[in-house]
Order: sequence, then C-alpha cells, then structure tokens
Amino acid sequence: MHGSSRRTWRLLQAAVLLCALTGLAALSIWSWRRVPQVSTLARLRIGSGQTILLAPDDQPDDDWVVHLNFDRRVRQHGDWILTIDAETVQHQMCWLSDRRMLRIRRFGQGLSTRSPATTLAVLVLPQQPQHIAVRDHPAGLELIIDHSSQIIVDPLPAFQPRRWDIAVADGGSLERSIISVQFTSDRPPTSELTPALSRLRMMAVDDKPQYVDEALAAIRALGDHHPHHNILQAWWSALMSRQALDAQLDDSDISDHLTALLAIDTNSSAALASALLPSLAAWACAVPEQPKPPRPWLEARLGRIDLLLETIAAITRRPDVLDDYEQQELLLLRHAARRLVGRPGSPVPADAPPWMTLRWRLLSGSILSSSELTAAVDGEIPTLPQPWTGRPITRDTFRTLWAAHAIDDVHLRQTGALIRHHVTDREPALAVHALQRLPERQRAIAATLLAFRGLIPPDEAQQALAMRLPDGPPLHAVDPLAHALSRLLAKRHPAVGFLPRIMPDLPGPEAEFDGPLRPYHELLRGTLAAPMLVFVEPGSRLPLGQALTAALAMQEVAGLQPDWQMLDLLAPTALPLELCRPAEP
Repeated sequence: MHGSSRRTWRLLQAAVLLCALTGLAALSIWSWRRVPQVSTLARLRIGSGQTILLAPDDQPDDDWVVHLNFDRRVRQHGDWILTIDAETVQHQMCWLSDRRMLRIRRFGQGLSTRSPATTLAVLVLPQQPQHIAVRDHPAGLELIIDHSSQIIVDPLPAFQPRRWDIAVADGGSLERSIISVQFTSDRPPTSELTPALSRLRMMAVDDKPQYVDEALAAIRALGDHHPHHNILQAWWSALMSRQALDAQLDDSDISDHLTALLAIDTNSSAALASALLPSLAAWACAVPEQPKPPRPWLEARLGRIDLLLETIAAITRRPDVLDDYEQQELLLLRHAARRLVGRPGSPVPADAPPWMTLRWRLLSGSILSSSELTAAVDGEIPTLPQPWTGRPITRDTFRTLWAAHAIDDVHLRQTGALIRHHVTDREPALAVHALQRLPERQRAIAATLLAFRGLIPPDEAQQALAMRLPDGPPLHAVDPLAHALSRLLAKRHPAVGFLPRIMPDLPGPEAEFDGPLRPYHELLRGTLAAPMLVFVEPGSRLPLGQALTAALAMQEVAGLQPDWQMLDLLAPTALPLELCRPAEP
C-alpha cells in the first residue's frame, strides 16, 4: 500500500514536470515568434563625394528601417542626401549643414503633376545629429533623431522601396559614419491618423465630393488641438486647390481654396503651396484658345498674378521651406510675375549671382552692360545652374513665367531698351542711331514708332515700311503689324511732298485683303470685335503685344476709340510698341 502511493506520487511528479516542460517550450516558441525578426541588408562606410547604392536582390515584404550613425568625433560632416527609391516615387532626406536643416521631400506622383517635388517636412535642429533612423509608417514616414521620434505625414499613395542610396557633397566627409538598411517584422501600430489619411489618399486619386466631405469630417474629428490637425488641414486645402486648378474652375473657387491654405501659416502650408507654384503659374499665364475680349482677360490675369504673388509672399515668410538657391529663384519669380502684367520691377538684389542679374535686368527692360552682353553668346541666355541638391522646386514655375515673357533674343531686347531710354531722355539722335542695330523688319517698325513721337519724319518711316523684300512685295503688304502701323501713321500724319506719287494707295479698313495679308483681314478690319481675334489663328502667330497693337491701330484708322491702355497690362515687349499710343496732352 505504501509502495503503491509512492509510485503514484512519482508518476504525478513526472506528469507535472512534463507539463511544465511542454508549457515552457510552448512559451519559448511563442516568445521567439513575438520578437521582431530583423535582417540587415548592409552596413557601409561613406566617403567624401561618394554615392552608395543599396538594392537587395530578393527583398522581403517586411517593413524597412534605414539607420545613419555619424562619427561623434567629426563636428561637421557636410551636406548629404539619402534617397529612398520606389521607382515611380522617391523620398529624399537632405541635410544642409550650414543651416542645420533636415528637409524631406517626395519626388514623383506628388501633390501636383507639374511640380518636381513636394516638401513633406523641414526640421531645423540645434546641432548635428549623431543618429538618424527613418522607417515606413502608416501615416507616411517615422523619423527618429537621437532618440526623439516624430511622424512625417504623407497622405499620397505609398510604394514599397526598391533601393536606398546616399550621396555626400564634395567637401563633405562621412568616412567614419555608417549607413545600414534593415528589414523588420515589427510593424508600427495603427495610427489614430489612419481614418483621415485614408480619406485624403482617396482624395488624391479621385475628386468625388464624397471623399472630400469624409476627409474633412475625419480631420475635424481629431480636434483643433491635435498635434497633426494643422498639417492635415493644410493637405486637405492643398488637394482642394490642386483639384480646382486641374479642373479649371472659376477663379474665385481657386482663390478661396488657396487662400484657405495660406491662412494656416505654417511651414507645412508654405511647403505645400510651393508644390502648387507650377500649376498656379500655368493657370495665370494661360492664353485663351477661343476669341475673347482682351480687356476682361487681361484684368482676370492681373488677379491671377496677384494670387501667385500672394503665394510667393507666404512662402517667403517661411524661409526654411526652400534652400538658398531656391530662395534666389523665388525672388526672380516675384519679379517676373510683376513685370508680366506691366508693373514696375525692383532693383537687382545686391548679392544676386550673374545668372540671376542677367535675367532680372532683361525682365526689367534695362540696358545691359558689356559683360552681360558677352555672357549671352549669340543672343542666347546661358542655362540656369543645377544645384548639387537636385532640380530646384521653383525651376518649372520660373520657366513658365519666362516663356510668357517671350524673351528669346538678348540683343533685340538690348536695342529696345536703348530706344526707350533715349526717347525718355529726349535724345532723338541716339534713338535713331540705335535703329541701325536691328534687322530690317524690326528697324522699319521701330522707325515708325519713333515717327509717332516726332523723332523721325513720317515720310521716312513710310518709306521704311514700303521697302521691298527679297521676293518682291513691300513690307506693309505682307506683315500685318507693318500694314497697321503704316495705315495709322498715314491717318495721324498725312503724307506730304512727292511720297504719295511713288507709293501705291493701301486698301481701307473695310476692304478685303489680297495675298499674304488675306488671313489677317478680320484682325485688321478695324471693327469692335477685331481685338478678340488676337488669341486665335492667325492672330496667335504674332506675339500678343504685336497682334493687339495691330488690331488697336486699325480701330483708330476706322474712326473708333481704341483701348490703348490695354498695352499697360502687358509685359514689356522687345520693340517699344507703347510709342504708338497717342501722346498725352
């Protein structure tokens, strides 16, 4: 009996021990599975002026983490750029050491199809960081700087990266620093921002009113005091502005959405506004493709330019949004926008580099120095510099405004500036002398413009317009602007002496035109509707200023009262077309 009890007790102990061991084994397996599995792609040192590319042959589906560990013994490493490349989309993290600024931008499939990049965040740090980690996050990116974590909101569609590379600027050195890319199964928890972000992402790809309303409701549900409320509200306003611009809604709708974005007045709103600059400039500079009265269009363009200038001013108030080079281009953008609608420019900034000074003075209509003329070889303007940090976010906006000014010949602009200067200073001999610099067509037209101000005898100007071209016909018989100016000059200053006997009479404004001028007969009819045709063929073949001047001149010939003040709303032209306006008493 006693032996049986002892045997039972031993069996019970063995069973308990077996259960304990089984439970321990199960717990170990469960714990092992719960521990994040980390695999390291590479750990590499970074040299001066070097680019290191990391691209796995077989990338796991786990989340990725990039670690940058900097040598503590180096006080200043210089500038560097880390690019997280998902083929169609790139996230770029740029460190600008002089400003201690870390900038995160998204390239490709950004806020605007016209913009090369969207700035997601700009961080100004008290000192150079020793460790930076960046990883994927449901809200966009998670950035860890020396143990301090923050979320970089990116509500645009996400893509899985395929490679990572880091480039160091010349003169910089990360030789004792280490970059490593890891894949981990430890996924970040679902963010409280997910409802708002998911609806913003739907807004980004579809403009259904349902998504717009749901996104706004989800943002408001977070409360005004939520740390990410302002940036989400800025994204909503930016997406609404983009949709309004893309759909070409009424100017008031575009203005309302953009004004709401600028009213937030944060680095985030200014950064998103900078991504909209190319679309804004394209909208402001768009020329009608159908007949349209020019006065209402010019006044509407003036309002659009004002909105563009307001946006530029808001970005200027947040200097951390752009790097030093982009800030210079932003100043040039403001100058170009003002000059496009005939407003006076401002002096060239004292610290402006040569590439900026030349363009600034051309936009102002200033007389260039000999060195500036030398820089423009064969009348062509040198290309814009390309900063080490890549294509400036302001570049496409500047190109749009520059194209609207139609500055294609530096020497022609220079001669026009000289003529204006001599006319203003009442130096007729010098103004006439400047004509010799022009090709034959421009010389004849400019001579006629001087004749309107009494600086050249009208007969001489008529003779210039009647010069025979190499193929036979006179200039005023083939060139619509020359024809209109010849008719206007004849009306204001009737020909005298022997000139009428050797020059054939020109057809009146009510007659049909023959030969090369036949396509322009409606533009040159001198009717109230004629200026509407400057935007369509064949009027659109001429620069806007020349087409409008021709239409207005023929209106005066026909006895109407042309709206010469419209020329004040145009950018300065190469030839001083404003001289044909009646002189003020």
